[in-house]
Amino acid sequence: MIRQKSDNTLKNVPSCTLLYYLIGINERWEDIIKTSKIISELNTINGISISSLENGTNIFNLILTEGIDLKELATYLYEKHNIWLGRANEKGVIKFAINESLITRDHTDIISAFKKGIEHARK
Repeated sequence: MIRQKSDNTLKNVPSCTLLYYLIGINERWEDIIKTSKIISELNTINGISISSLENGTNIFNLILTEGIDLKELATYLYEKHNIWLGRANEKGVIKFAINESLITRDHTDIISAFKKGIEHARK
């Protein structure tokens, strides 16, 4: 009897696991849509190029064109809008993460912050 109960329990584990991961799926899907809106609109700003990272979920490659000072942009975004940009690697690529603190904001505010930041950071 214990073995039979054990077998039934083991058979139910995958479905329980699946149900656990389905909880909140609608909210996570909405976050994906918001992220894609943010990225596509940031790509329309003159001076910014963003591409997805291979096997990445919320991290993107951000490249600034010449004439835009990364330090000035990063300082402006952080101090005025609490948006963090890291350092660029040797190829000029910045790893840009869309995390929950950005997703909970109105995406138009993020786009506006970047537009103002780019103008502020132009040399």
